[in-house]
Amino acid sequence: MHPRAQHETDWLARLQRTGIEPGGLGGSDDAREALAIALAEREVLEATPGGSAQLSSTFTAELMSTIEKVALADRAEMHAVLEGELGHDTNQAEHLLVHWASPARLAGVRLLATRLDAPPDVVVAAAELVARLALVPWLDGVIEPDPEGEEPAVSPERLLDLLLASGTVAQHGQGADAVLDLTPAFTHLRSLRQQQALGWKAAERRERLGELLLVDDDESLSEAFRLAGSGRSVGELLALHQLTALTALGLWKAWQSLASFSRPLHSVDEASIDEWMTGQALLLVSSPSSRPAQAFEEILTEALRSLDITVGVINADDERGLCERLDVDRPPMLLLLHNGTEIDRIRWTHTPVELRARIEAFLDGAPTPATEAQ
Repeated sequence: MHPRAQHETDWLARLQRTGIEPGGLGGSDDAREALAIALAEREVLEATPGGSAQLSSTFTAELMSTIEKVALADRAEMHAVLEGELGHDTNQAEHLLVHWASPARLAGVRLLATRLDAPPDVVVAAAELVARLALVPWLDGVIEPDPEGEEPAVSPERLLDLLLASGTVAQHGQGADAVLDLTPAFTHLRSLRQQQALGWKAAERRERLGELLLVDDDESLSEAFRLAGSGRSVGELLALHQLTALTALGLWKAWQSLASFSRPLHSVDEASIDEWMTGQALLLVSSPSSRPAQAFEEILTEALRSLDITVGVINADDERGLCERLDVDRPPMLLLLHNGTEIDRIRWTHTPVELRARIEAFLDGAPTPATEAQ
């Protein structure tokens, strides 16, 4: 075999040993091989003694630092990377932003555009490659096989490491004062994917959900669709997969955990109530001394995942006059208001799914049970 051909075969095999399928990077085998060689020459990519491929330690440190910065960027800044670094027009940049962009990929674009004298599509392929290689160490160990041969489990520690490394969540502060929150990049990309998914019919959302979760039997897919079949939920899962490369159990567990990163409840009293009387608003009459009210807050927090709406919370113990004004005799009670007019009120529900459906109907302007009865 010609030495050059042997070298090419070795590089493609090395990439496959990392768990990456080179065929997914676009172009011919020769083009992918040339890209790998170019990255190795620029000390981005290196071969391991075990016969696989990895990012160099120097480039990895630079990439991870850039991912942290990109994760804090808003939509305009991410859009600017695709237009400025790649020279794409607005439509091309917007397509990549919705369907492809992530902090890891955009960090790759930012670092590789200056290293590679290549057309935009080659830079995009290179950014895809380094993003995948960067996440491989974090993906390893997220799923823990069960020694008893039962269902595999997810490691919470490894999952959190992946969410941090991928720019999905960020840590603010250190030690006991550290706080975790969703990053601006994730919330912006989630919004774009949700807008996209809201335009799909139920059959398409169901199909996309099955593809993401690697589920094909009707019973399991029906259960998953019941819990996460809305356009907002499917859009959030798409964005989460886009950032982390998680699928199946890991993706499902990550999606379920996102509610813990934000509890969108804000205190409301007589002085601030007027702020909630314009536009669409959710007001919860609750009480720290009521166990049912506290349980309802937990259900509501779960139901609100990915809906991008805050809830005003009225403490019934302290705001009796406000409760009377809103005609609420006891907590808990959730009021759905439009410009101060009550559209729906919900006393109790046992499932976040049912509550979420009522709230989504309200946000989308569809008739709710309360408005249908009028």
